[in-house]
Amino acid sequence: MTFSQQEDLRPQTPVSQATGDDDTSVMVDRALWQMLRPSSQTDAFANAWLALQSQFIGTVSKAAMILPSSDKDNHMIPRAIWPKDATIDSDMSATAERAIADKRAVLRDMGKGAICICYPYLDEDRLLGAALLRLEGSTQQEARQAMRRLQWGGGWVELRDARTREHAIEAERDRGQAAIDVLVELLEARGHRAAAMAAATATATGLDCDRVSVGLLSGKKLKVAAVSHTADMGMQLSLAQLIRRAMLECLDQGGPILRRATSEADAQEDTRVSRAHGELLRQQGAMSVLTLPLSDADGEVIGTMTLEHRDVAGLTSERRDLALGIGALIGPILRQKMLADRGWPMRLMISIGRVLAAIFGPARLGTKLAFLLLAAAVFWAATARTAYEVVADARLEGTEQRIVSAPFDGYLVGQTVRPGDRVIAGQVLAQLDDRDLRLRLMAAEAELNESEIERNEATALGRRTDEALLGAQIAQANAQIDLLREQISRTELVAPFDGVVVSGDRTQELGTAISRGEELFVIAPLDDYRLRLSVEEGDIAVLIAGQVGRVRFAARPDETFPFAVERILSVATPEDGGNRFALEAHLDAPPSTGTEVLLPGMEGVARVSIEDRLTIQVWTQDFVNWLRLATWRWLP
Repeated sequence: MTFSQQEDLRPQTPVSQATGDDDTSVMVDRALWQMLRPSSQTDAFANAWLALQSQFIGTVSKAAMILPSSDKDNHMIPRAIWPKDATIDSDMSATAERAIADKRAVLRDMGKGAICICYPYLDEDRLLGAALLRLEGSTQQEARQAMRRLQWGGGWVELRDARTREHAIEAERDRGQAAIDVLVELLEARGHRAAAMAAATATATGLDCDRVSVGLLSGKKLKVAAVSHTADMGMQLSLAQLIRRAMLECLDQGGPILRRATSEADAQEDTRVSRAHGELLRQQGAMSVLTLPLSDADGEVIGTMTLEHRDVAGLTSERRDLALGIGALIGPILRQKMLADRGWPMRLMISIGRVLAAIFGPARLGTKLAFLLLAAAVFWAATARTAYEVVADARLEGTEQRIVSAPFDGYLVGQTVRPGDRVIAGQVLAQLDDRDLRLRLMAAEAELNESEIERNEATALGRRTDEALLGAQIAQANAQIDLLREQISRTELVAPFDGVVVSGDRTQELGTAISRGEELFVIAPLDDYRLRLSVEEGDIAVLIAGQVGRVRFAARPDETFPFAVERILSVATPEDGGNRFALEAHLDAPPSTGTEVLLPGMEGVARVSIEDRLTIQVWTQDFVNWLRLATWRWLP
């Protein structure tokens, strides 16, 4: 790590000591603190931090903030000097060089009350920067206090460095994720044309481009193979011609070409000829366009990629670097897909010729041994027998599930359980707001008391008609009170039996309104299970009730649990492009000791035992069934 003085790297608008009245001082201090925000430029931050530290310490005659250079690695330069007209003398330079070299604080007494201090800031062994001060008229005790203030102020330096590294990591992660997304889309596509379309669309999405086009070479002829978000190239022949001319311009010059709509921005880029790119901008209305060549693993150019953006500054240097990285990734893959798209007769003949030459030709002892091993494996598969099993997706369910719903309209104010919690019968699950009900109960009771008083008065005065009417009102009030008390008792939602909460998490919705009959919890018992198996349509014919099998759950992959098929449901469910049938099975002996207990909702893989068959028959069962259907479909 080296240190050098560079006066020209001082901030252009340094903040010096505030002079004047108190209002001016307050405004200067406020401006200094504002410059300490993470969004401030490095020079502004360093200058503000240094000015504040110098004001706090008080006896500083001049100071400097030393930070890493943005142009050179392991090189430290002063990024701020206080006051603005100060210079770093030889004593301060020597102090800084020693502190940076030793990575520890240095305090030097220069005599006559002058003291030089340099305090470096470290992140483990990495040097973040250093504060360099020259004190005048200070004692050793005051110098140590100044050292402690510099140590306390290091939190700002460390925080800014952490924020800067965090932003850099996030930006790098986003760029890497964009490249991975393009690569995933490319690999999933079948055929080189579909792959080119997937790469163009994914690149346009990842780099926020208006349009991305991919051109591929066939011999010496270039053809636009894909344009992002465009399925029918025949509908945009004029656009294809413009893009093709821009791609040919890139191939002719053998390097990337960037063209922008404004001459000022375009003048800052390279001097390659970009006439076709300019025509593409004028005709299509984009503001910037970049074309780069695509090469395979051997460095041979196989095509180009053109990116168009709506903004003049849209194709930034980071996006251009990412585009070049994406081009380097997709080039070899597109080449392999182009080779794989050759006619199958030619590829089959070439493959057979290579295999026969390797087996019966001279040399290649390893190939001959591999062929003998393969023949032995085929003989073993044709004679050996193994268990034929049907594989199915499995899900554990309780034989009974009880729904706990809202008894009336109200507000949810509390929840004591969450999905996965075990509950016992009568345990409170949630609490509804009962304040309104209690107020209504108090009103009804008051009304009842008033009616009873009036009835007693009517009885005493012999008013039979009023007495009868008031008696009816009292009966009605008693009924209302009983109803309200019942509703208040039902504001506590309780578990109907011992079990586990399968669903129902309203902890983030406390205080919201719920409607009568709205589902709040689903509870399943812990001591009785059933398996629901999902079987492909091609396997349903060999399954019957009473067959046994084994299941492994994702939560407990090291254990198998036996089960027996009880019922085959005759209703098919479309799933993943095919039909699947459901089976119900009963677990013979679910474990219930300790904390390792099976819970409803667990998923796994089940294998239903059918019979013993030849190994080769088991391996080719699916293919044979498919071949039979295909033959039936196509034969006359």
